Amino acid sequence: MFDPNMYPLNFVFSALIPAVITAALAIVVHHKIKSINQLMPCHQLINALMFL
Repeated sequence: MFDPNMYPLNFVFSALIPAVITAALAIVVHHKIKSINQLMPCHQLINALMFL
């Protein structure tokens, strides 16, 4: 069974896991968006995001 006691380290891990995932996704999205020309038509913009 699981240990029912609450430890401070449990809260750290609970906050750290989503923070690491969010940071990784932010880096990936940042690099995808950085390479997009803002004057590009909408359908080309969608294709550029999907295939980068």
